Amino acid sequence: VTVLTLMLNGQLPAAASTLDVCAIGCTYATIQAAVTAAAPTGDTINVKAGTYDEQVVINIKSLTIAGAGDATIIAPSTPNKLTLAYTYPAGTFYANTVISAVVIATNSTGVTIKDLKIDGTAVATLPAGAGRMAGVLYGESAGKIQNVTVQSIKTTGYTERTNGIDLSAAVNP
Repeated sequence: VTVLTLMLNGQLPAAASTLDVCAIGCTYATIQAAVTAAAPTGDTINVKAGTYDEQVVINIKSLTIAGAGDATIIAPSTPNKLTLAYTYPAGTFYANTVISAVVIATNSTGVTIKDLKIDGTAVATLPAGAGRMAGVLYGESAGKIQNVTVQSIKTTGYTERTNGIDLSAAVNP
């Protein structure tokens, strides 16, 4: 068996890393901090049991976010926690509509989200500027959503469109 390793600028490619997230004793206290620190490809973010009051945004990365089942909860405490949104591109049914989500993966390939719960109970109204809401959104992205519980993604009166999981892609927009 022959193994070929490419060297760029005299350095071996970096091995994939595991980044741990927990309230106390881990390198990262928020999932977003670990996502930001993750390499563009191959890292795993291991999220320990607990409740994480945040929005998670993955952009142009290929990574895995793995929780501890329903004991790992991403639960924004207010709509104001959802500060970043996605605009559906031309060529999609909802072109130019803005959607916010608790977890957003955009322009990414190989994003896996698994073994966690997303709870939108405290997000009773749409975040500022959004016309729609989702628990998980893959916009122009690919990957897996595996063993994820999404609950209470709704807005007051249900007059706005809400989804547990929203997948959006346009071909040659």
